[in-house]
Amino acid sequence: MNTRTEVDRSNAAESQPKAAAPDLVFSISNKDLSKALKVLSGIVDHTQVIQILGYIKCELTGNQLSLIASNSEIEIHMTVPVTDNTQSETAIFTLPCRKLFDITRSLDPDATLRVKHTASWSEVSVGKTRFKLASLPAGNFPQLALFSTIKTVQISQNELLWLLNRTSFAMASQDVRFFLNGMLISVGDTLSAVATDGHRLALNDLTGQAFSSQNGEASDASTESLQFIVPRKTIHELRKHLQETDETIEISIGSQYISIVTESISIYSNLIDGQYPKYQKLIPKSFNHKATVSVAALKKSITKMSILANEKFHGAKFNFQSDHLVISTHNVNHEEAFDELPITLEGEAISVGFNLMYLIDILNVVTTEQIDINIVDEKNSVSFEETDSSKDSLFIVMPLSI
Repeated sequence: MNTRTEVDRSNAAESQPKAAAPDLVFSISNKDLSKALKVLSGIVDHTQVIQILGYIKCELTGNQLSLIASNSEIEIHMTVPVTDNTQSETAIFTLPCRKLFDITRSLDPDATLRVKHTASWSEVSVGKTRFKLASLPAGNFPQLALFSTIKTVQISQNELLWLLNRTSFAMASQDVRFFLNGMLISVGDTLSAVATDGHRLALNDLTGQAFSSQNGEASDASTESLQFIVPRKTIHELRKHLQETDETIEISIGSQYISIVTESISIYSNLIDGQYPKYQKLIPKSFNHKATVSVAALKKSITKMSILANEKFHGAKFNFQSDHLVISTHNVNHEEAFDELPITLEGEAISVGFNLMYLIDILNVVTTEQIDINIVDEKNSVSFEETDSSKDSLFIVMPLSI
């Protein structure tokens, strides 16, 4: 199976379908168009450093208008129905995304827009209101080309969204180690997602019952597990547009590109080319201390402590005792805060420093009433696992020196 993804800079103008005829006219629902533009505008380059990236590419065929937005790394496709199309052949043109979106929002949602396109202009009208918009050559749009699929995965939107939401918070942002600015996904007997910024790590797995996969035409049949790194921006776009439904979506993975296709939206992206770190080294094999604590109580206590914690490091000391946990923090103004909550502890008493914000991120995604905190010592990584959970998840945090 071939899938669209790589930026095809070699597309000659003659390889494109013919430009829209001067008499191209069609009608479109303002509500449908505005809804699509709201999604597409999320990746459009509104700074217009590259002018064409501030535009969307429109492909009109019959009673369907395909809208394509790109930032040269991610491409989103959406389709909107039209009526009264005067063009019998496929017509291709571009429209400025932000201006068009602002126009749709200024008009009655129930209005029907009349669009007329000539060689370099498009006119959008409804009633006595009319807007004349400049159009750029569609051949200059960074349209994506085809790639050969190594593997395809079918999974429900709900399951994929669960995987991304519980992992994405640990991704790095603008790290010089570019491969950390994304999420490592592995497809084998399980579907695994890993993210780390070097200070914390999130690992979540879905069993084979939650998804199905098959090899593509470019696959190596001997390859049991496929790993690839999806960019941070792509992960965030997926989290915005996926729904908590059982609708099945298809993910196609190539050597450098990926596509995610649903009934309403198609997202195409390049992959990060790099060697992801051996994250397994961060996961302790055995522990000397295990504390079990209420998620709600811990989250409430951390929220209180964060009021006076150092604004830069957000550090706090966690003093684990046999039946209670004392959390303390201070800041550069010598202000202090203390709190105590009940726990159960296996092993000797121990004190460990943590970044409070890292713990909040974990507590925001766990779904059990209690969480297990597994500690080797005050210097090695600490693991957090949901107590008696049926899910295969692990969260790691490196301790602070306080």
